Amino acid sequence: MKKLIVIALIFPAALPLAWAQNKPAVAGRWEGTIGLPNKQLQVTVNLAENSQGEWTGSLALPDLQITDFAISKVTVGSDSLVVDTSEMLSRFSGNVSSDGTTMKGDWLCALLRAVPVPMQLKRVSEATLSPVAKSTPISKELEGTWEGTAKLGSTWEPDNPLAGSTMKFQVSFATGADGAGTGILIKLGERDVKLPLSSVSQTGSSLRFEARGEGVTYTGELAGGELQGEWRQFGFEPAAARLRRVASN
Repeated sequence: MKKLIVIALIFPAALPLAWAQNKPAVAGRWEGTIGLPNKQLQVTVNLAENSQGEWTGSLALPDLQITDFAISKVTVGSDSLVVDTSEMLSRFSGNVSSDGTTMKGDWLCALLRAVPVPMQLKRVSEATLSPVAKSTPISKELEGTWEGTAKLGSTWEPDNPLAGSTMKFQVSFATGADGAGTGILIKLGERDVKLPLSSVSQTGSSLRFEARGEGVTYTGELAGGELQGEWRQFGFEPAAARLRRVASN
């Protein structure tokens, strides 16, 4: 009878361990490619699990100089993985190899294409997560509304109708009650589309902002009363963009 009691106590305790062992080890830094019709796009995925079993991670596209898109959700099955990146409106669903060194599956990104494309990854090292970009206070010199244009460069899709077109936009900067910078991006001609900036930071006369839902990053320098810099948007080559103030706070 005592033996039965011991077995009954041990068996339930062993269940979570056995279940965990059946799950693939997916933590680490993974590198690979996204198979677009006209290009193999390099991709890096970092995944880490904390002591509470919560997943964190980031996704980067080195070819586009786009880094550290935050991973919002990770779901690990017995031999599969689903990664959601809400900032990029993307989702990767794939299978992990039996030795835990590779993943293969489909990647769907609303900013890129309307249909899934193949993605292949290989584990290369431990995860290397960068600190999340934080907003900083914005000086009175830069607070207010600025207007500019960016001529979109070429893209890997030769028939993309936006390639070579000029986009006009407004962006407003302010410092919130918590001391952090805030902002809104408006595409002129699409007045109903107001995009909150994911981050806005200032270092001296340099300014950087992101609207990650649109895959936009801008870096500029204040000179002669204008912001002169570079506009990067997901899928397009970098473009020069000059912003002029139209209103002050």
